[in-house]
Amino acid sequence: MSIRQISNVNALQFFQICRFAGVLVLSIIFVKSSLTQEEVSYIEFFLYLSNLFAFFWSYGFKNSYLSYFPTTDKQTKESFLSTLLLLYIGFAFAAAIVVYVIGKNQLIFTWDLEEIEFVHLASIYLVLNTPTILTEHSYILFEDSKRLIQYALLVFVLPIIVMIIALSIELSVSSVAVGFVVVAFLKFVYLLLFPVRLYSVLDVKLDLIKPYLIFSFPLILQALLGNGVEFIDGYLVQRFFPIETFAIYRYGARELPFVVLFVGSVMTALLPKAVNDLPETLMRAKRETTKLMHVLYPISILLILVSPFIFPLVYDDSFKESAYLFNIYALIITSRILIPQLVMFGKHHNKGLATITCIELILNVGLSLFLMNYWGVRGIAVASVIAFFAAKVMVMIFNYVAYKITPSAYIDLRYYSIYNLGLFISFYISLQY
Repeated sequence: MSIRQISNVNALQFFQICRFAGVLVLSIIFVKSSLTQEEVSYIEFFLYLSNLFAFFWSYGFKNSYLSYFPTTDKQTKESFLSTLLLLYIGFAFAAAIVVYVIGKNQLIFTWDLEEIEFVHLASIYLVLNTPTILTEHSYILFEDSKRLIQYALLVFVLPIIVMIIALSIELSVSSVAVGFVVVAFLKFVYLLLFPVRLYSVLDVKLDLIKPYLIFSFPLILQALLGNGVEFIDGYLVQRFFPIETFAIYRYGARELPFVVLFVGSVMTALLPKAVNDLPETLMRAKRETTKLMHVLYPISILLILVSPFIFPLVYDDSFKESAYLFNIYALIITSRILIPQLVMFGKHHNKGLATITCIELILNVGLSLFLMNYWGVRGIAVASVIAFFAAKVMVMIFNYVAYKITPSAYIDLRYYSIYNLGLFISFYISLQY
């Protein structure tokens, strides 16, 4: 199969794999270098801080881009990307100012960020990196799988090369931060040279911004409430545990990569189609998730069983606790493989999604505060698994009550039940190591 024959879904899956692989390789480079565990925690905190005030509106704009763009006329489409880029830059500058003020004055965090001097770099990184999310999603909307695959390879290779050079010049947190800024700058230039130049005219339509913001607001709120728990959990770890724990938590508090990558790419690729033909989209979603279950569940079960041995080998013995966190988060596949939110996105029922996500956030935070008193950072991970599953159940109930759409319309319940049984058995076995 040539690159031109690869579907949007497969191209996006390849991109997500490359991005995750790049992050994994970088984390190994940081740990295997002579950087201390505390310094690695500061590097992770750099990425955490630079996303803290941007993740919600950037994800909201992204999801709006995917569902709003297909409904616009030809003339609007020609100016859409340029207008959206301006919106991203404006919001990024505002978020960067907040990051700088909070970081410099220690308004939220207990760590002394002055001693590592990267707050200004985190602000610059935020401005340059956040708009680049438009690149891969423009390739999806314009069905340019060839360029998306080429960009995926760039996203994988570029940060690794830059970080190796940065660490060879100076082994410090600051040099790594500068490296991230360089990568973000090059990705931003790529965005201007390719997607913006190819798919948009340089004609910003200010009259498009207001209706787009109104349309995006519920999705921004949903992203804030849904993904915000990741940042709240990070804050709890930073606030109540030693500095070294932050890196241990961040390296372990990741869902199984292939689950997020493949299910997420299916969701992203099907979202624009759900707007125009929901029944056909749900049938395709069921076919895609069934195929994914046959691959992702066996991989998940295997990784749960071997992770307590792999983490100390890939990193070092001090990161064995990351393996158990990793295994807890692996259970989120039971929720992730379900994509009932496709119905609500397709029906533009964004307020309903935001409400459910708000309930999820409250449940997650409450459980985290309670369970961490008994199980430490593992309690925070368990809270995420429970809350995420509860939210999916609420969406499925809404779909049935509002539209009479049952879960069997988008998930094969037989395979789902069998695979989940095997998953929990493997998790129990892993706890015995």
